[in-house]
Amino acid sequence: MVRITIGASDFSRSHYTFDDVAPGTRDDSLAHFSMAPHRADVIPTLRAIRAIQPGLQVMATPWSAPAWMKSTQSLYKGTLRDDAYPAFAEYLVRALEGYAREGVPVDLLSVQNEPQHEPDDYPGMRFDPPQRARFIGQHLGPLMRRRGLRTQLL
Repeated sequence: MVRITIGASDFSRSHYTFDDVAPGTRDDSLAHFSMAPHRADVIPTLRAIRAIQPGLQVMATPWSAPAWMKSTQSLYKGTLRDDAYPAFAEYLVRALEGYAREGVPVDLLSVQNEPQHEPDDYPGMRFDPPQRARFIGQHLGPLMRRRGLRTQLL
């Protein structure tokens, strides 16, 4: 089993998400969504591992939603704004679909790394249990079903 990030983490060389836009702007349609940051190293590495171990399970986890979705408008600290729940669900589904298109299907998804921690020097966000339950039950779960995704939610 391997766990990969959806966007950057505390051990990434730079801080990014798959839908970064200029400060003060939004991208609710995810017109700027791109998995390009993972095409140079993450995806080729995962393909190479799967060639050796075809039964490899892949788990994906975001450290932060894109800054424009958060209360702080930053990858650091903050929480997911209520009005961004639909966009964040679409963001995660597009990541799952994108990895699958690249030959790296994701078996397991957790919606947040360290959901009670708001780091001040690397991507992260607080995502309390009631928020996660509402997000999964009303947005992400139904969207994954509509799109026919079989990825298990943790």
